[in-house]
Amino acid sequence: MQIEVYTEGANSFVENTEAQSFREYFAGTFMSAKSLINDLDSHGEVSVHILDDNYGYVRGSDSIDAVSEDDRDRESEVERFSSSLLQRARTADVLVIMLSKDAFLNTVVPQWDSLSDLSNPDTVWCLATSKKALGHVEVKSYLEQAVIVYHRSGVARIGANAREALIELISNDKSPVEEAYQEYGGGFNPHELLKSS
Repeated sequence: MQIEVYTEGANSFVENTEAQSFREYFAGTFMSAKSLINDLDSHGEVSVHILDDNYGYVRGSDSIDAVSEDDRDRESEVERFSSSLLQRARTADVLVIMLSKDAFLNTVVPQWDSLSDLSNPDTVWCLATSKKALGHVEVKSYLEQAVIVYHRSGVARIGANAREALIELISNDKSPVEEAYQEYGGGFNPHELLKSS
């Protein structure tokens, strides 16, 4: 199973001597993403894509020693991140997008129609961003796939209920398309399950 995770870096880090890759390097607000990524490891091949203010677009497997903190053109790094997202959406079995409102508006919203049209019909989606950012895309009317939506509030990239629902969904023997649209709010109980249409 090919699992693609798109998220952002963090302003806190582990000691350089302890981290070899960017997946290990970021700490603080990255911890909920890291926890989910570690859980997903047992379900398939996980590729992590990170958009960071200092390093630009990096892969989770990239060595921190091989990438410099040089001044990067933010616009071109966002474009590279967005292009990767569009390309990987075509082949991913699971697509996890955990972004702040601004990053979601800059990378997902401009290409939402293409993302939803080109993605594999069996792809499981997990969208974690602010409710305001999600208001810019028509999730239920565009995606026929199984979708978990987490309305981010606060620093956690994804809540425990949404993380558990995603793991359960991809662990299930049923086809993901047979599953329902699931929506979670930061600090709230899961909403009633709704069939996607």
